[in-house]
Amino acid sequence: MKIIQLMYYCLAFYFSIAGFASGAENPWGGQYEPVGLTAGGSIYMANVSLHDSQLLTVSSDMSCSFLTTNAGAAWRILHRDEIGSQCTSPAEFHPRDPNTIYWLHQSELRVTHDRGITWHSTGDSQPWNESGKRAAVKRIYVDPDHPETIFVGTDSSLFVSEDAAKTWRSCAGTVGSVIRIAADRTTPIGATRRYFVGTDQGVFRSDNNGQTFVSKTAGLPGGELTGFAGPSDGKTTILYAASLYAERWGSCRWLVSFARQW
Repeated sequence: MKIIQLMYYCLAFYFSIAGFASGAENPWGGQYEPVGLTAGGSIYMANVSLHDSQLLTVSSDMSCSFLTTNAGAAWRILHRDEIGSQCTSPAEFHPRDPNTIYWLHQSELRVTHDRGITWHSTGDSQPWNESGKRAAVKRIYVDPDHPETIFVGTDSSLFVSEDAAKTWRSCAGTVGSVIRIAADRTTPIGATRRYFVGTDQGVFRSDNNGQTFVSKTAGLPGGELTGFAGPSDGKTTILYAASLYAERWGSCRWLVSFARQW
């Protein structure tokens, strides 16, 4: 095992050197360049503001969270008492207010209204942290057309607020650890909203503003889902799901993607 690990490290080192030697050109033109935050550890949960491509957030495997306002030329570490000790969910940028960002302190949902300078809790009512246990929050989602509607998905449950995180209710019907939430934006404004949720156990759909969800896995192979996305431009909604499964002739596991237009 140690020999195999050493081989992987050698290959990684070789390809990294080869990348620098060749200029690490990418297929879209230009070159890749490091933008800091590399100390031998891992960087997780990167996200970019919808309003400003210079504004990015990332987490590290050392429980630190960082923010840049100039596309990585300089980074600011967020105070550990405000945002920290989590690398399970990316930050969620408000779809209309460029100064508002939702993120986590451990599993507590917090918000900033000044582009990440100061953070505070959205309120005491956060049911995934009640009953003496804290769930691992996997995804925060703000409806792009109804920003007062916010979802929080954990490793076992889904919750929704319809008043900008003041009060919450549990969403019945989902099973598994939440990967991503998506709104069907083809629904007219003011009409009953349809939502999709991908978990490691499948895809679920709600036709009643997220009150209840039902499983929609027809056509998907058995096995754990590893990825889910539901982009929608208001005219078309497409669902993407990625799954790992084992071929019957061997022990290899393959990543397979599926797509469905809604």
